[in-house]
Formats: sequence, structure tokens, C-alpha cells
Amino acid sequence: MHIETDDLSRPAIHALLNEHLQSMYALSPPESVHALDLDKLRSPDITFWSVWDGSLLLGCGAIKQLSATHGEIKSMRTPDALRRRGAGRAMLAHIVGEARARGYQRLSLETGSVPGFEPAQKLYQSSGFTCCGPFGDYVEDPYSLFMTLSLSSPHQPGFALPTTDQNRSNAIAFYDLMFNQCRPREAVERYVGAIYTQHNPHVADGKENFIAYFERMARDYPGKQVTVKRSVAEGEFVVLHCHQVWPTDVNKDWAGIDIFRFDDVGKIVEHWDVLQVIPAIAAHGNGMF
Repeated sequence: MHIETDDLSRPAIHALLNEHLQSMYALSPPESVHALDLDKLRSPDITFWSVWDGSLLLGCGAIKQLSATHGEIKSMRTPDALRRRGAGRAMLAHIVGEARARGYQRLSLETGSVPGFEPAQKLYQSSGFTCCGPFGDYVEDPYSLFMTLSLSSPHQPGFALPTTDQNRSNAIAFYDLMFNQCRPREAVERYVGAIYTQHNPHVADGKENFIAYFERMARDYPGKQVTVKRSVAEGEFVVLHCHQVWPTDVNKDWAGIDIFRFDDVGKIVEHWDVLQVIPAIAAHGNGMF
């Protein structure tokens, strides 16, 4: 998956934006639709990006400069047929990063208020956006929901970076949700960042491959459980020393070390692990935990 600045010339982009506009008009009355067409997206105060998997278009998004310190998110869209691949979250993270790089102090957006917009609302909320009043040229509208994100730098008052203890707690909660509770998709949506780099040679790279793998493990190994025996958190890394139990496997008990790397907003973005079967007979009586 890669994100690139887009000149709005390709047919695939035209089709996606047409799908976007049709959806907006289907969900809201015409006077409450604020989605931009191709001509308006070519305005010099707008930067437009697309996200691709090879030659497959997975989504788009844009940022409009409202002032030297304030930007607006526009045209966030993933194709209806290609949802839940992480493209929307990746694009949102890219836009937020671009807004920070430009020195914006605030990033805002307008989305719909009706139930059809709930997935978008949840995505923005999970990235720290909160509800606000109308901004720019907008006015109060029952069909609109306004949201904003403060982009204060770490050197400005009111900005709090995630602590190592928060990262430790999130790593353990992530592991429990995806492994013990068998809800890997929810775990990824809640605790994983825009990317997920995998180093386990048996699991393909990326979030969707991780989800597919552990959904299959839940079906193939009912009752599997993990217990965290100890944890270490330092800087951007959290290390978990775990006891895994696979009741239906030939080798039931395993000792594992999992290493998680977190980004600067407290989301997991990389994973390493090492696993070892717990033998019936050991050369000492110390145990593996």
C-alpha cells in the first residue's frame, strides 16, 4: 500500500469521486452536501492524495488550507467494494502528518450526522478528533457533524505524548482482545496504527493478513489462551513474556516473547516474536517463567 500526490487525471479517480458524490447525495439533502467535484478539488489551496495497492485504487483524501494554522480534511473515500483494508486509516494518518508538517495548529472536518456516516465518525474519533461547532464558511445544519483535532506540538502546553505505561497496557489489551477473546479485527481497529509491519515468518505482512491469520487460528484452535507473565516497556517498545496454550495442538504449551513497536500517538505499528515449545522434561527445575 502506498500513498501519492494525485493530479486527478486518472479514470479510476474520477470513478471513485463519482461514487463518493452519489453516496453523499443519497444520504443527505442537496443543500447539506459539501463534497467537492473534480473542478473544485483542483483549487490551488487543496492537495489531493490517492492510496494504491499496486494498480488497485484503495482510496483518496485531500486537505484544504483554511489559514496558515488551520486545515480541513476533504474527499475521504474508499471504494464500497474495497472497504476494511486499512486504506482509510492510512490516508487519515497521512493527512494528519502533512498538517503537522505544515505547522497547522488545528485540523477540522465536516461529515454527515445520519447513521450512514457512523463508520467515518468512529474512524475520526479513534484518531483523536472531537466534535466542535461550525468552522470556516459552514453554518449549523442537522445533517452535518463538525469535528476537529488539535495539532499542538510536543513543546506546546496541552500536548501529552503516550507514556510507556500506556503503551504497555495497550499491548496487553491488544493481545487479550485478539488472542483470548478471538476478536482480531476489533483489536486492530482499536490499537494498531496506519501500518502494521510483521516479522513473524508464518504471518503475512499488514493488518488484513494479521486479521485473517488469527480469525483462522480462532476457528482451528478453539480455547486457545495467552497469559502475560511479565512485561517490559522502554521508549517506543513493549516486550511481553507470555505463556500460550493451544489445547488442540500436539504441542499444547508454548513460551513466547512478543515485541511491539508503538508510534508517537500510542498505536502499534510493528511486531516481532519468538516461540518455544515447553518440554515435558527440562535440564533444570527453574521452569520457563
